[in-house]
Amino acid sequence: MIELAIKRKTRVLVALDPAAPMPSALEALTTLAADLSPELIGLFVEDANLRRLCSLSCVREVSMDTGIERGLDLGLMLNQLRVQRLRMERLLARAARQLRVPHRVEVIRGELVEELLRAAALTDLFLVGRASGMAGARSWMGSRLHELVGTVPGTVAIVHEPWRIGHRILVACDGDAAGRAALTLAARLAGSERVELVVALGDGGLSSAAKKAGLMATLARQAPLVDTRWVELGQLIPERLATLARGEQARAVVLGAGDPGAAAQMVEALLQKLCCSIVTVRPPPGAGSSGSAEGS
Repeated sequence: MIELAIKRKTRVLVALDPAAPMPSALEALTTLAADLSPELIGLFVEDANLRRLCSLSCVREVSMDTGIERGLDLGLMLNQLRVQRLRMERLLARAARQLRVPHRVEVIRGELVEELLRAAALTDLFLVGRASGMAGARSWMGSRLHELVGTVPGTVAIVHEPWRIGHRILVACDGDAAGRAALTLAARLAGSERVELVVALGDGGLSSAAKKAGLMATLARQAPLVDTRWVELGQLIPERLATLARGEQARAVVLGAGDPGAAAQMVEALLQKLCCSIVTVRPPPGAGSSGSAEGS
């Protein structure tokens, strides 16, 4: 039987990014973490490089409103970050109350990407908001989001603002262990959100009929009441998947990440083509990247 990794570990890490909105990310969290009893962790990293920049006399700040140039003020910058952090902590606490789970906030000072990955290494679900139309649309405080998919060892949810922008959950499946794990999570999302599930079948591995039969068996066990539609997509490539997602008005695209490098490349391409949430799912520990369509 397929079991999601986030059911075995309950550490949920939320990136507290001052450059991106947060309410929709936490709205999605209440769906992703439904029926779990997670420990909710908010991560806020004070970038050591930003502190060093403030100490350099050659670095100047230019006001967008007045055009006035001035040196960076470390005290002012830290106060602004503190105000943002406190606002995000309140939002995180509200989400924890809705889920009725414990939560805590970790404030870390150091090299941003290193600290992020160190914290995420012990995390099963990593969630970050995506601010469309802003400079941070495809980055989290300097780290490109597709790179996180390739390095974070758990499930990664890149949540679009707003979360409920589309009407369906789209999942790409090749019939392997990662695809079955993605299908299980996508079905749970569709059921919680009360929307249709669209399954895009790739042409790798087993025959289409055998693959669909195995995936239907997975759905029958995990989410028998979810309204599901099947689409033969052929090659699971970014162009075809993006076209299907736009046509279906997808709220989220769910991908298996059995090959983290390939998943990162897929996410990089989709982020440039789509304005919806993207979730990547690693297969359960011990499951092969390929095999029969049936779970063990």
